[in-house]
Amino acid sequence: MITLYLLRHAKASQSSVDGRDESRPLNNRGRGASEAIGRYMREAAWRPSLVLCSTAKRSRETLALLAGAAGWETDDPVVQYSDRLYLAAPEETISQLQELDGSVASVLVVGHNPGFHDISLMLADPESMDYARLLENFPTGALAVLRDDSKSWRSLGTSKMELLRFLVPRELVF
Repeated sequence: MITLYLLRHAKASQSSVDGRDESRPLNNRGRGASEAIGRYMREAAWRPSLVLCSTAKRSRETLALLAGAAGWETDDPVVQYSDRLYLAAPEETISQLQELDGSVASVLVVGHNPGFHDISLMLADPESMDYARLLENFPTGALAVLRDDSKSWRSLGTSKMELLRFLVPRELVF
């Protein structure tokens, strides 16, 4: 069984010091949301085997705050930063996941829209409880948790995954 956590970075500032999109930091709301999602993951005992994170500043900050609130140790889970995840199309993200070794049971991917909304709709079973909410949008800081009975990441995208939870920060107190 494999579990995929898709986390869109939290709310970011509209601009950065150097003017580059990938350098935009989180704003106060984004910092609070990242910590709230981390606390939720800790309480739910959700701990991925591996984290794949976009190199954008807002994604790295989201992960750092979430990991701290979740109580994760340094390098546990292992974190890999990838330029390929910055504003990636769904096919690119799926391709990266399909490259994973079968020993990886669960992965948290921290990245961006519109790719995350598209990939979640591609992968999630429409019969899942939270699917109707997922159809609406994938706001900043949102987390989709998908599970498949397969033990191979190579088959990702060939069948629908159960959408276990679609969590939006505004649902949490922070």
